[in-house]
Amino acid sequence: MNKNPFVVLLAALLMLAGCSDAWDDHVAVSGSVSKLTLSEYILSNSECSQFAALLTATGLDRKLDSVNVYTVWLPTNSAMANVDPQIIDTDEEKKAFVLNHLIAGKFQANVTTSADSLRMLSGKKLWYQPAASLIDEVTLLKEKETVTTNGVIQYVAQSLSPRLSIWEWVLNAAPSSRFITYLKSLDYLYFDAAASGYLGTSADGKNVYRDSVFVLRNKYLQQVADLSSEDSMMTLLVPSDELFEAHFNRFQKYYRLDDRESNVVPTARDSAYIWLMVARDFAVKGDHSALQAPALLTSVAGVQVPFNPSEVSVSYKASNGHVHMIKACDLAVADKILPIVIDANQQTLYRTTSKVGMPTLYYRQRANALNGYDMILDNQSNSKTDVIDGLVIRGGMTASCRYRVKIRAVNDFGKSYRYADNALALSQMIGPVTVIRYPKNDYAFEDISDVTNKLTDDSPDVDYSTSYYVAFPYKAASYSPLANVLDDELDLGSYYYRNAEMSFFRLVPLSAQMAVTLDYIRLIPILED
Repeated sequence: MNKNPFVVLLAALLMLAGCSDAWDDHVAVSGSVSKLTLSEYILSNSECSQFAALLTATGLDRKLDSVNVYTVWLPTNSAMANVDPQIIDTDEEKKAFVLNHLIAGKFQANVTTSADSLRMLSGKKLWYQPAASLIDEVTLLKEKETVTTNGVIQYVAQSLSPRLSIWEWVLNAAPSSRFITYLKSLDYLYFDAAASGYLGTSADGKNVYRDSVFVLRNKYLQQVADLSSEDSMMTLLVPSDELFEAHFNRFQKYYRLDDRESNVVPTARDSAYIWLMVARDFAVKGDHSALQAPALLTSVAGVQVPFNPSEVSVSYKASNGHVHMIKACDLAVADKILPIVIDANQQTLYRTTSKVGMPTLYYRQRANALNGYDMILDNQSNSKTDVIDGLVIRGGMTASCRYRVKIRAVNDFGKSYRYADNALALSQMIGPVTVIRYPKNDYAFEDISDVTNKLTDDSPDVDYSTSYYVAFPYKAASYSPLANVLDDELDLGSYYYRNAEMSFFRLVPLSAQMAVTLDYIRLIPILED
């Protein structure tokens, strides 16, 4: 079919006009446009010859000559003047330096208005502040922004030399100190099963691998805070030798793994744990410079750590936060040994199985319960003699001290869901229990003790003279408002943890066809200082 030539010509003119408008808008936003690739643009630019030389030496010029889109944060020769030759000495260092100036995708500063962290191809994250035209505290020259055929050139007033992460600083740049030596001492070899190549199981039931691959790990990074991660911002406080030892002496009685009554002086096992718990709270959430940090910093364990910039002797800006070497930190015992709240939710539930009866677990939505839910373990059996074993919930790791135990459990349903009897008080025995797991069975089986470690009888709310069961009379109204939780709490007495351990509590109903219920258990440390 023949087309009208005038229509075809008009359509072509409209398309050209549209393209021209879009291109003009592009130029207006970008400042300038080049028909070269990123690599061609940099290599032909004499004012960036030093960076261009590194680009070709590392072979990354080919990367910037591809169809993939990148943004280059380009330092001129004058911006490269202050680069320490030692950080670009080896081929690996040169490559890391160049990659720290590249990001995947197109970044146009003139249209980016919100602050954000940018992932460089080096793996480091750099903070971009559009209001101040800064990237990693280096001035961005927005007026020189240039769009190429496969990306964007952003000129920077100084080079973006890769910063060490906090952990890299600890390993390679930190001044010698007892704390730094301690962190390094926590290295261990870990068997990497995935890298070893699993082949199957031997006749005696043992796993067989093609090889035995061990990798170096660090206990502090695994159990406390990953100071090597570029994905989370942190602050590390490095105490002086005197401060580190003073904290050990201040808190040593509260972090005993062995019976503190039998060991006045900490055992070797105790000391290892005490040092770890002391070091734990020197790792702080968030990136805090010395002058802008609040007076109280929050450690990775939730401890409020006092911070005074006048006590900082040396600071280092890392790629994932800050490091401050400090001479003083007056952390009180009451601020470090915190209450433990055991919420009756699925994260703390340890076991509900029972040898008798038919235990059925319910999570009820209650507006004023902690986190909006409480728990009921009901006995669905029709038997009038089968008393269920109850349930076991897991709390946090205790300190080696006495705790006052309080419970919030509101009985607004009667005896049980199935057998409503508002005249009968719901009675349940509550107490700490011991859980034993067996390594020979891959920790798959456990023994859970009865409630033999009963609470002391120093409770103002419960009379233990005749029974260790606590009565919860029927309450027509539900939970008190969260602001008045003390109206619902019962003080059950206290319990002495002679050594720091994972806390387990067991709740057992008094009789058959009776439920147990719980919102939370609160352990409040009774401090000796």
